[in-house]
Amino acid sequence: FGEMREIKFMSPMNIVLTTIEKIKVAVGDDDLVIDALKTIEETLQNNEDLNKVDIQKQDLTDKDKELAQFVMSTGGNAMGARDRARSVPSILSDGIDSEKIRGENALITQIGLPDGQLLIGSKQVEMLDYLNMFEDWNFDTHLFSLMSSGRPIYYLLLKHLDKYTDYYDFDLDALKSFAIHIEDSYCYDPTKTNAYHNNLHGADVMQTVGCLIKHKFVNGKLGNLEKLSSIVTAVCHDYRHKGVNNAFLVNTSDVLALTHNDQSVLERFHASEMFITLKNGHNGVNMNFLECLSTEDYKHFRSSSIDMILATDLSVGYKYITKFKNYKEKGIEQWGNKPDDILILMQMCLKVADVSHPSKELKAHKAWSVMITEEFYNQGDLEKERGLAPSPLCDRVKNFDIPKSQTGFIDFVVSPTIKDIATMLEITEILDNLKSNYMYWSTRHEEHVQADTLKQSYKQMCDEVEADNKERASSALLQ
Repeated sequence: FGEMREIKFMSPMNIVLTTIEKIKVAVGDDDLVIDALKTIEETLQNNEDLNKVDIQKQDLTDKDKELAQFVMSTGGNAMGARDRARSVPSILSDGIDSEKIRGENALITQIGLPDGQLLIGSKQVEMLDYLNMFEDWNFDTHLFSLMSSGRPIYYLLLKHLDKYTDYYDFDLDALKSFAIHIEDSYCYDPTKTNAYHNNLHGADVMQTVGCLIKHKFVNGKLGNLEKLSSIVTAVCHDYRHKGVNNAFLVNTSDVLALTHNDQSVLERFHASEMFITLKNGHNGVNMNFLECLSTEDYKHFRSSSIDMILATDLSVGYKYITKFKNYKEKGIEQWGNKPDDILILMQMCLKVADVSHPSKELKAHKAWSVMITEEFYNQGDLEKERGLAPSPLCDRVKNFDIPKSQTGFIDFVVSPTIKDIATMLEITEILDNLKSNYMYWSTRHEEHVQADTLKQSYKQMCDEVEADNKERASSALLQ
């Protein structure tokens, strides 16, 4: 514990390229051989399968094996289980600076408020003022959810899409219906909210993707259609989540696993549900706000969206991480503009956002940590009820060392995913927060070990997060 570890995984691509570099040194200045080797390099780098990392074949310590098992269990291949323009001026109440509100929130003032709210009053103005920080890395989605009466997706989606109304003639009625429906039905069972994979997570990932694509380099590489796809895909990337991981669905022969053939089950389901909602709406209500796209644009939107969501499957994540690293090592100035060059940027922005909470401010990170831990425990409880062994990190009786789980998650998942894009884009607060939070958990672990209170670490963390949430609630009421 203490400093973050750099765990190096070797893919077949890494091994081959390293060998080629050694051959180059050995042959010296033989131009024919060097040219041949460069051709081999370029050919190999177009083969994504060679970027895949088999975690089970890596040289890991005993302490790291459970965390590696957790990463693999998030996918379908469970280790040890199986081998496989209208204007609405009346929306503003008297005394409100209408010019300022409309200028900063044009789409919201056009579409109107959700849930039958008729007027933007002083409370909504404070909420919209905070919403103006929507592209700040440390934007507190938990606080904003309280300020927006539990509608973070609705307001953040409209705020983001405000940027694209000059380029696309969205059906505003359909957009409003879509935003409300996605928020209300984010969990598979809308009457039972998931502890972590819920509308708050969807809103947070969308907000974080927005932070990344506003960066000068990414903004310059992505066209408006790619940015639109990135935002809408981000909010829907876990749409209708069941609150359990892929391995659980596969091992219990859930209908989703049977439908999607045990491969990236949830990811395929989320993508499918997103486009079914766009196409069919709900209860006869049209929700296809993207009908304005041309046939070719819609095809590109759909293909890139599916590719982005599939990339969020942690069990195959190192394939994308390795591919991105290969691009980064060539240098930004060498980054091309071919479809694959742009897609890997879009995929990594979503992957980074999906696991980004350890790189946010501590208060927010602790709240997310409690939420995901509770969802893991809930899955473990379901597994015990079915006579199954709890999945890695899902046993509330045995997996009580929360600080160790968090540092392991950072070492194995977050740091490999985030560090390259953070350094490439020079977003210093990402790595600053990550290092600070890692040190926090390391210190907490040592304190619990010395006091022999590790078994109480989760309850203590829950109490601290509950106090933070009460503080947020008070702050939201005062706004």
